[in-house]
Amino acid sequence: MWRQHLDEEVFVIVPFDLEAAFAKATAWNAACQHQPPGWGLLLHVGVAAISGATFMSFNPELRKQAADEGLPILPPVL
Repeated sequence: MWRQHLDEEVFVIVPFDLEAAFAKATAWNAACQHQPPGWGLLLHVGVAAISGATFMSFNPELRKQAADEGLPILPPVL
């Protein structure tokens, strides 16, 4: 199934700066005024932000972080 999605370019693998994604997630985690979402979950948003990807999630906190970064989000409405 993944091979078909890759062949159809439903999903595209792109290189990204993992160190920069970790730095973004770390900064967001440090700046949280309340209990942050799981650190690894913030990394997902960081990777999307660094790579310029569309962010796909049903988690409202992560969707807010992605929206604050100006990322396109799917699904558009929960």
